[in-house]
Amino acid sequence: MVLLGDFNPKIFSPAWFAAQELIGEKESEAIEPEIIHTDVTILNFPWCRLQCTRERFSIFTEQEAYFEILRDLVASTFQLLEHTPVPAFGYNWSMDFKCDSEDEWHSLGHYLLPQDPWKGIFKDSGMYRVEVVEKNPPDDSFDGRKRIRVEPSKRIKPGVYFNINDHYGVSSRKEVVGCKSIITKFVKNWEKSKKESEKAIEKIFDNFLEGNRNEPS
Repeated sequence: MVLLGDFNPKIFSPAWFAAQELIGEKESEAIEPEIIHTDVTILNFPWCRLQCTRERFSIFTEQEAYFEILRDLVASTFQLLEHTPVPAFGYNWSMDFKCDSEDEWHSLGHYLLPQDPWKGIFKDSGMYRVEVVEKNPPDDSFDGRKRIRVEPSKRIKPGVYFNINDHYGVSSRKEVVGCKSIITKFVKNWEKSKKESEKAIEKIFDNFLEGNRNEPS
């Protein structure tokens, strides 16, 4: 999860989170700070990682059991810091999937990036990365876009990595006063974004399998 705005990185310390009762005292003691500075703060929680610069606040976890807890931590943090200007935010959903075989892995890559346009240019080409972007229709004075990125997985062999960035921003940044309305939007759209991202990945695989079934034998 990413927020874009005007932040004060130095305030985000384990002691501050505990003092604001956003986390417990014992949990704050388990946090490992990499750096706490006026320009950047990086904190490693047992279950997530927080990084904040003057323009960007990001926090993520790889543990699905903590997804909602992470959302609530972000919401509670910026409900306290409601005067912080935050004109935009984004959800980042990342997933790795294992292919049944290397042949299927190659077939999926060729399906997403057809090889015909590259004939005579490369002898043995392969998909490095594919990105597709769609602009969302304006919604309650918010603009948005969705970007889906697909590339070979670095964690699973043979496998595929999906990253979906679901971005929202106020239509006019000049009108941004604090972050109350955008944090409300952040909480309201979280479940919808998660479900739509899961469906998008499922649809890509369905289209791929359907395409394979329709190929002449």
